[in-house]
Parts: sequence; structure tokens; C-alpha cells
Amino acid sequence: MEKLKEFLDTVGRCGEKLPEQTNAFLNLAKNIVGKEGKLDKKTKRLIALALAVAAGCEWCIEYHVDGAFKEGAAKEEIIEGAFVAVLMNGGPSLAYMKTVLDAVEKLK
Repeated sequence: MEKLKEFLDTVGRCGEKLPEQTNAFLNLAKNIVGKEGKLDKKTKRLIALALAVAAGCEWCIEYHVDGAFKEGAAKEEIIEGAFVAVLMNGGPSLAYMKTVLDAVEKLK
């Protein structure tokens, strides 16, 4: 939960310094993962989580684990979805599964 808090604090600080750019990014995120489309919001969160694992972004991992839980994902769905990144990105993504597993335990 520490990385999630750090991320949200950083977004707030960016919003103070660069409100137009920060709001543009937040609106983009809201329009992509925050709305139902051909994919439901839970599926979009799981995709975003897998991409966060592949990118090695611990802050994004916690953010999207939290979002996946809020969209009704089960613990097992979150872990399995994140593990898709390991298939495509190998060992580096496997290392970031620690962050996923820790976040699942902290945020469940």
C-alpha cells in the first residue's frame, strides 16, 4: 500500500505544478480503464496490471491491483493476469511478481 500512497501523492503534487497536463492524463486514464466498452473495466485493469508488471513499475502495480479489486477481481484473477507478463517478458517480470503478491495481500 506504500507505493500506492506514494503514487497518489505524486499525482497530487504534479496536479499542483502542472494541472492541465495532469488532468489530461487522468482524463485519458478514466476514459480508458474507467469506462465500460467492448472490454469490461475489470478486464482492462488486469491488462493494465500485466503491462505494469512488464514495465517494472511498482507504483503502477499497486495502483492496478487496487483498481482490479475495486472492479471485483478475485485474488487469483489478479495473480494470473499479472503472470501473463511473465510469459511475454520473462525473468524481469517474474521478479516483479513479488510486488503483485505483496500488493494482493495488503490490499485484499
